[in-house]
Amino acid sequence: MKKRIALLGAGTVGAGVCRLLAENGDMILDNNGVEIEIAAILVRDLNKERPGVPKELLTDDFEKIMADDSIVLVAEAMGGVHPALEYALRVLKAGKCFVTANKELLSQHFEELERTAFEHGTGLYFEPSVAGAVPVIKALTDSLAANRIYSVMGIINGTTNYILSKMSEENMGYAEALAEATELGYAEPDPTNDVEGYDARFKLSILSSLAFDRRVYVKDIFCEGITAITADDMRVAKDMGYGIKLLAIGKMEDDKIQVRVHPTMLPLSHPLCSVNGSFNAVFVNASAAGEMMFYGRGAGDMPTASAMAGDILHALMQETRRRYPFVLGGVPAAQITDDWNSAFFLSSVAQDEPLVLARVANIFGKHGVSLKTVLQPGEASDGCTRVILITHITSELKFRKALEELKELDCIEVRNIIRVEE
Repeated sequence: MKKRIALLGAGTVGAGVCRLLAENGDMILDNNGVEIEIAAILVRDLNKERPGVPKELLTDDFEKIMADDSIVLVAEAMGGVHPALEYALRVLKAGKCFVTANKELLSQHFEELERTAFEHGTGLYFEPSVAGAVPVIKALTDSLAANRIYSVMGIINGTTNYILSKMSEENMGYAEALAEATELGYAEPDPTNDVEGYDARFKLSILSSLAFDRRVYVKDIFCEGITAITADDMRVAKDMGYGIKLLAIGKMEDDKIQVRVHPTMLPLSHPLCSVNGSFNAVFVNASAAGEMMFYGRGAGDMPTASAMAGDILHALMQETRRRYPFVLGGVPAAQITDDWNSAFFLSSVAQDEPLVLARVANIFGKHGVSLKTVLQPGEASDGCTRVILITHITSELKFRKALEELKELDCIEVRNIIRVEE
């Protein structure tokens, strides 16, 4: 059975899909009875060299793809919202399946895309939009469909994980680790989306929506990046038995959802602490299955191409399309909370004088925040000393109020705050 498809984009991922289908086409046919033929590949520049991509398939005319009724599926690997959104809606309205690796597009326009797919009897597929080759989307929607998901917590941005790994393993500063990540192609020339946490926030919007069967919007996700993390923070954390990772965290508690992206200290014994370099991992806690971790390559041509090719094959073989009630209506809106419980690591420099720590402890105590650990690493210098505090698990909002008052003191300067997941 031959099925003709089109690709939108022939960059890293699109070229990877071409290569994968060319190399494994015979195996896919033998195992699944489907011969996948790429009929056209949409690109902006027809003259650009694209190794491994057949030139005769290239076109810069989207209408050519829409006019070909033999094309039953379109896979998009362009990135960005426009013109990807307009193309996606045209494809779905024509009754063709749509596969995308575009987390920004999906996280911001999930409802519009899914409703259009539903109304026109076709399917929307997006496994490659989160964590590359790691099949966490299918796990949440299929394998764990009989479970209530209590939490999803993951390293879902390979660039920041590479930077933090280098800072931890080789005592690099942030700028040096970022420069190396850029040189190796892990970081874009403008790394803002990665290092400020925006990329992980798009992905968490998708993951948490699927995990909790409620639409979780990007705008409702708390977000902090890694730019304030220092090599010294890494050393102190390690000395205390912790590692630091940029985590995307979604939890459902008492019908309220907390969704947040931020640097997080984890015990070195936690499975996510062993995830280094550009790898991704998602840790899931489910009602029946319990705790499990999905781990693998989170980016790159072939890992993401693997997920996209898998979705293409799944869509071509599937007669019944999966629907998502939380975007089609009939499901209560998500109740997003801006308060949650965690411990906090606070790095500061204080005047080396009597009663300074007592004043600090008094402020925290007034706001109901209990201190677990107080350290003064190193010798005092120029009348100041380094002070490290770790709180017991407490309310986010209580801690913020205490921090506001703490910053008004002239005897202490807060350098950094990192949340701690025990």
